[in-house]
Amino acid sequence: MSVLVTSLALGSLYCLIAVVLVLHFKVSGFLNIGVLGYIALAPYLVASFTSEHSSIFIFLAVCLGIMFFISLLSFVIDFGLFKPISRLSSAMKVIVSISVLFITLTFIDIIWPSGANLETPVGTKSISIFSIDLLLIDAITLFVAFIVVFGLFFILSKTIMGNRLLAFAQDQQTARAYGVSPLYVKFLISVFTGVMASLAGILLASPGSPRVGVTSVIFYSLIALSPVIIARHSDLLICFISSFLVAFVQIFSSANINSINEGFHGIVSNFGLSTAITLGPTFADRFVPFAIALLALIIIPSRWIRDDANG
Repeated sequence: MSVLVTSLALGSLYCLIAVVLVLHFKVSGFLNIGVLGYIALAPYLVASFTSEHSSIFIFLAVCLGIMFFISLLSFVIDFGLFKPISRLSSAMKVIVSISVLFITLTFIDIIWPSGANLETPVGTKSISIFSIDLLLIDAITLFVAFIVVFGLFFILSKTIMGNRLLAFAQDQQTARAYGVSPLYVKFLISVFTGVMASLAGILLASPGSPRVGVTSVIFYSLIALSPVIIARHSDLLICFISSFLVAFVQIFSSANINSINEGFHGIVSNFGLSTAITLGPTFADRFVPFAIALLALIIIPSRWIRDDANG
């Protein structure tokens, strides 16, 4: 049961990251890897303005301020950097976005050379639900992630604002002809980015399983690219489902790594061979998620994935 709970908590965080990346792609036409830098930056900023003695109200106020700052940062970078290079190919824009990621990570190393220790008002407290011990931060993670993700789905499908955003994503020229401003769309995307990236970074860095502090944020953010690959960076629903699938297989593999090793050595011995190779946490945390993503690219028919123009 603990594997399932941890998988749901981690999967919901993958979902926050993957959905915002897919949303960026649908609107801008390229995978903006620079968003991962905002996710890594958020917990450092929050840790700088809070401590273990901060009240829940101060902590929430700081988080809201960081969301606003990252929304503004996303808008400035999008408008000031990506707009001037809008005529470049999507591949070049991805390269530029990777540069933004590494500049952000370098900035973090310069400002916080000794790292940071994010403490939340809930700490590592746990609650019991149906005789299941659940970390309070995991319960909050599940609640917040589901509210935000389903709220985003509702906005995109049921509101005028969402319809304008999707219309712009489907056909920018036609949307402009009907009065949808590109500046308005960039503003909306920046707000979504600020909220979802900040939440993902703060929740990932909060004390509790499977997180290990702010230094792990960029690692888990990169793993969140695997659901994006499975969804062909296009289908939000597939992205949502695959986020939880990847998290479950990752956590399950990590929890059963000894059994996997026994099976691996058994297969090798069937061929009359022996090996001292032992599969460790790296296999479960890094190999498994992207192996699933690459396998999905091969076996899932493209017709099952909604086209960008129709998504």
